[in-house]
Amino acid sequence: MDKGCVLRVIQVGARVRVGTAETIHEYKGMTEPNHKCQAPKPLTPNDCVTVKNLTAASVLVTGPCGCDFLLWDRTVEEGTRTTDDVGVTTWDSLLDRVRMWTMVRFALNTDIDLWVWVFIIAAAAHLEQLAVAVLWTAEPKPTPFQEYQPKMTLGQVVGSIRKKSLLDDATVEKLDRIAKLRNSVAPFREGDLSRGQYNGRHVFTDPAGLRQLMDDVDAATNVMGQWLQNSGLVTDEKRHA
Repeated sequence: MDKGCVLRVIQVGARVRVGTAETIHEYKGMTEPNHKCQAPKPLTPNDCVTVKNLTAASVLVTGPCGCDFLLWDRTVEEGTRTTDDVGVTTWDSLLDRVRMWTMVRFALNTDIDLWVWVFIIAAAAHLEQLAVAVLWTAEPKPTPFQEYQPKMTLGQVVGSIRKKSLLDDATVEKLDRIAKLRNSVAPFREGDLSRGQYNGRHVFTDPAGLRQLMDDVDAATNVMGQWLQNSGLVTDEKRHA
């Protein structure tokens, strides 16, 4: 464990346990900080904290609210997780490790952050597939769709759609904003102020921003689906008959 390391809170109470997907650290207690933030929040399981300073017996961490918490009197040495730490190998224990890995690697502090992040990645992948289908359908003599997989990001596909004027401007703008949002959250770049910003709102902290994103994803999906239907999308066998 080093300065700057991101840990997930596993347990608070009589014992405080924090760790990563590989290691755990246990302490006898935790001091509450003199909160200087605007929204004081105690540490709870699944929060992510960043190591600010550490000694052999204690560690000072920064919580999601931006304030520091001192975990004192380490009771066990740093150790590798075992089945005793996470329970028997079940779907619940495996998914808990997946959840922890994602939250730690991408600096996601809460379950809200995790689910919003998952939605952004999944929505961008879904729209990218539809956008590629639009490009494929517009080709005069396309190859079979299974072979038509241009190595382009969603943003690059949207650029081609814009040049060919295949979709209306409003939909293209939605797709472009979603592509930029996706690029801002994966991979994680520390200090990137654009991370999570969508149309002037921050989707990880502003419910109205997340609602706008979801509405735009649905609207773009519907427009591209209707476009494909109106274009007479057919199977490869009929197209090449």
